[in-house]
Amino acid sequence: MKYYLLQIKEGPHGGPFYDTVNKWISNGYAAVFTQDSLNQIGTNPVSADVESFIEIFKTSKNDDSIILSIGEDETSTDSLYVYQKAGPLEEITSLSVDTNNYKNCNYIDNVIGFKIKLLKKIKIVDCPLVLATIKSNTRLTMGTFKSIEDPKNPESHMNSYFGNIKALEFILKNKKEKVSVDSFAEYLECLSPIEFETLIAKLKEEEGYFVPAYKGGMLKDYDLICKKNGQQENIQIKLNLSKDTYNKYKKKGLIIYCVSKSKKIINPEITIFDYQDIEKQIKDKPDTKKWLSQTLDWVYIKES
Repeated sequence: MKYYLLQIKEGPHGGPFYDTVNKWISNGYAAVFTQDSLNQIGTNPVSADVESFIEIFKTSKNDDSIILSIGEDETSTDSLYVYQKAGPLEEITSLSVDTNNYKNCNYIDNVIGFKIKLLKKIKIVDCPLVLATIKSNTRLTMGTFKSIEDPKNPESHMNSYFGNIKALEFILKNKKEKVSVDSFAEYLECLSPIEFETLIAKLKEEEGYFVPAYKGGMLKDYDLICKKNGQQENIQIKLNLSKDTYNKYKKKGLIIYCVSKSKKIINPEITIFDYQDIEKQIKDKPDTKKWLSQTLDWVYIKES
């Protein structure tokens, strides 16, 4: 299965742009906007995202694709819409909506899209946090249409959206059945970045450290500052640690906690704790284990 995030926003060239997800999805369409008509695409420059949207969905069927959009519903509540393509790619020339519910966008673009089959609509607040916060990922939100990449390497989910996809599977099961993962590493991948940071803070507290603040970091390059008996640990936290990120931090005198690290990091110059170390450290930390179990109450690790 392939997964995509589509932002549906309208507005004049140069902005401002307004969220119109519910306008289009509630009327049964997914849409992008371009100055060219559908048969002109390719003759004039278009954004890479719009070009990708058209290229992917110009075929008659896309049964292997699931699309997500996030926006305010009719009650101004942030909601997640999950849907699939249900009609051919076309120019949408008319849409019957109550325009009083939407800001006047004053745009003259062509609308290109297709009819959809809505699989699920759910309030963002009712989603696992790893999926609810997906738009905090700058790669996904800097454009109109982005792929949510499925992990390619079973040993490392570097630069993947493994947790987002697992949370989506949970939602599509109507939140009635836990989803399974194969390892503790994959289990931790189901945490959002802020939840993973909280996990490490709670682990350090149960080790006897005083952690004055967490959930977002206090200083540039330092997510946690932990103190005990006159000693201080400065900690950086990354779900997945790349070689470039390691190089950035290796001279800063800190400790890094991560789920997985790049195989290119050999004989590191600083202390790095990954999922294997974390699993060992929490074995005798009942409070941290309980917090983790309650946070990921929608996931379980399959027995080997």
